[in-house]
Amino acid sequence: MKINRNLRWAFLSQFVFVVLFAAQLYAPVVGDFHVRYAVGLTLACNPLDRFPPGVNNAVPVPLNGVSIFAIRPEGFVADNYLGGWTDPDLPLPPGDAWFLRNPLTLFTNEFFGAVHDGTNQLSVGWNVCGAIAPYDGLLSTDHGCPVVSNDVVYIFNSTNQAYEAYTFTTNWQPFEPSIAVAQGFWIQKSFPAEWTELVLPPGNQISHSLTTISSTVGQINFFTYNPLNGGLGRVFDLGGSVPAGTNYFGQLYASLINQESSLNPIGLPIHLLGGTWAGYIRGSSVNVPDTVGGDTVYLQLRV
Repeated sequence: MKINRNLRWAFLSQFVFVVLFAAQLYAPVVGDFHVRYAVGLTLACNPLDRFPPGVNNAVPVPLNGVSIFAIRPEGFVADNYLGGWTDPDLPLPPGDAWFLRNPLTLFTNEFFGAVHDGTNQLSVGWNVCGAIAPYDGLLSTDHGCPVVSNDVVYIFNSTNQAYEAYTFTTNWQPFEPSIAVAQGFWIQKSFPAEWTELVLPPGNQISHSLTTISSTVGQINFFTYNPLNGGLGRVFDLGGSVPAGTNYFGQLYASLINQESSLNPIGLPIHLLGGTWAGYIRGSSVNVPDTVGGDTVYLQLRV
């Protein structure tokens, strides 16, 4: 399963930070992920929220012959695609995991929707789920999944078509598993737990991006367009359209405190690009007052 991110990070909770990314202020973050599914089975999940949360919105146009097996307490619920889904309303909300069976050839699915906070209720015994917050990261360290001694995580390797087991005692053996965007997994729990995720991912401290230009000023280069990478993070509005051209601006806000009310504008507004690169912003070096290189700064890009 390979992922191409058209929205590489925008977040909105009680506070927001954006680096190389773009956000719509005071509204859910909207974006898309392109996920490639090879022949065989993949344990997948829907990384974005779109109403209604049915298979027709999650996987709208797969190849004929593709099947999805939703995992329910009573067993598997199959849905098949042949010019359309047998049950287009089969619910596939974020955080739920399901098998996708592709009998034919590699195809790409575009997940489109909003990023939201959410909670997975993990019961004693077997649970199948996916990360609600759509970013790659270690299961506990980054995604905050609660684990106790003797919990076991099973990752389905779609290349080998086999499971890989990871056991937690006082630490992970053989190592802590990493969960990718749109990847499902099984977890066998010794005790029940509530796993809550926020849309703000870990690593939001961007101290590594600040360079010192004086004793009291740091500098950061932020952008959503990089010609070498073919673009990184396009801006979407809630309707899924792209704000294009010089009628739209992006303004960077910064603070040393991870709190919405403490953010202040820095630098000048920058026009969004038009044409092929509509919805992107070119790189700009911005001075951050009252900081030095190595400081942790929280950023927000308002459009």
